[in-house]
Amino acid sequence: MNLIFSTPMGRRFTILVCLAVMSLCAGGAAAMMSPISLGVLQRDGYGSVELIKGGLNRLYVPAEINGKKIRLLLDTGWGSEGITVGMNPSELHLVPEKGGHMALSASGARTRMGHGTARSVVMGNVQIQGTPIYFGRIAESGVVGHGFLKRNSAIIDLTNLRLYLRPPGKGRRVDLSPALTSMGLAKVPFVDAPHGSFVLNVEINGQPTQMALDTGAQMTVLDTRFAKLASTKGWGRRNMYSVDAAGVMSPADFAGTKTFKIEGVPIRTPTIFLTRFAGYDLTHGKMVGVLGLDVLGLNWGIIDVAQQKFYFTRAN
Repeated sequence: MNLIFSTPMGRRFTILVCLAVMSLCAGGAAAMMSPISLGVLQRDGYGSVELIKGGLNRLYVPAEINGKKIRLLLDTGWGSEGITVGMNPSELHLVPEKGGHMALSASGARTRMGHGTARSVVMGNVQIQGTPIYFGRIAESGVVGHGFLKRNSAIIDLTNLRLYLRPPGKGRRVDLSPALTSMGLAKVPFVDAPHGSFVLNVEINGQPTQMALDTGAQMTVLDTRFAKLASTKGWGRRNMYSVDAAGVMSPADFAGTKTFKIEGVPIRTPTIFLTRFAGYDLTHGKMVGVLGLDVLGLNWGIIDVAQQKFYFTRAN
């Protein structure tokens, strides 16, 4: 799970939370045949790129930055405006620009992030010019997240492993609602929160709260403090930890849920990962965790960033 929270006050200050699940049993979502095809979007000016499955239930976007090939983690919970890379800017033929950004891990460790501008970013059959690139010490070779996806009107089809992009000034907006709801998918809105997340309303064991859509999280994560309110007890697993960007480990556990709803729509009750979630403190308890790929992918999730709609299957 990778999250960046930004405050709007004066000098930009970014909070970086990078958690990785350390477990002997990291499983991926089961393969499913989907009757849904969004290829028609290309008639409306959208480009398309095929997502690549990675280890530990991760999805990557193959890309070229200034002609250099790179694999970028697809992470809707990552709040930077452009693309973040974990390599020397000279490798991407980037000229560092003045100023910097301070990243703060969940443990309080600070990391300075530089930035520059890419002449060209290519993803699939999409070419984008003038993309902000941030660089510093991160666990991945690169990440494409919240800000980039929003700027390019992204539509993420998790079942068919496709990312559709419409760069600014190209094509036209589309409404997926009539087609997808007629096929039985539920449609719920989400909010583009100021801390750099797509947030929606959920209900866990009858307790209402908010969680973020996070394609960078291998599993759905819930803060241990809210878990007590929702009567969600851990299984008592030992030797499990969450790890932040600074390498600091925190105790963690698995737990089951009795009921789970998204905007009042029931879904199959997922197993969740319990740990201390930094977003809980940053939002004063309003956001208690993230919906990871285990929930988003298994329920035929489609995220329409431009229209701020999330589509998924209802529980039988």
